[in-house]
Order: sequence, then C-alpha cells, then structure tokens
Amino acid sequence: MNVKLLQKIFHYLFDIALKYAPLNSEVEVTVEKVNNRLMVHVKDAGLGFESGQAEQIFTTFNSVSANEEDYAPGIGLYLTRQIIERFGGTIIAESAGLNRGVTFTVELKLYR
Repeated sequence: MNVKLLQKIFHYLFDIALKYAPLNSEVEVTVEKVNNRLMVHVKDAGLGFESGQAEQIFTTFNSVSANEEDYAPGIGLYLTRQIIERFGGTIIAESAGLNRGVTFTVELKLYR
C-alpha cells in the first residue's frame, strides 16, 4: 500500500472534521484491530447529514447540507473512497442528523 496515499486519506478526513465542526470542538479518533482488519473511526461534531444521505456525500460535487454556505462540496470524499477501495478497504459515514456530527469508519486489510 502506498503510505503517502494513506496519509493523504487521513489528513483529508481530519481536515474536514476540523473544518466543519464548531470552534474548539473535539475530533475523536479510535483505532482497533478486528480479525485481520484495521478499523479507524474519525468522529466529529460538525454538520452531519440526514438519514439516507450517507452515500451521497461520497459522490462528486453533491451537498447534503441544508445551508449551502456551510458546505462547499467537492471531490475529496469521492477520491478518498476510490483510493481506499483500490487497496481493498471500505469507508462508511454515519450521522445522527444535521448539525449532529459525522463518524467516518475506514476499514483496511492488515498484511502483517
């Protein structure tokens, strides 16, 4: 696995977690090993999204925010998912609703 790509993935996830979360809020990162898989959870207190919109945030140039001024959609999450899947991993997003934060879970195969 290309370590630089992996660094960029997590840098991007941390960046959006901080960018869209309220000032001075915390970003929680947990890492666990489940069987032969590495699970990384990045949880923020940011914009969040409504039920049923999780897949939409991984498409290009789509916004799930009720306030378009709060969120400028791009291709970052789309590319993040493409890179993770290229290496046999997955990424999912979960939220309890608008303004209730997001938890991104990245699952990667461990080779050692």
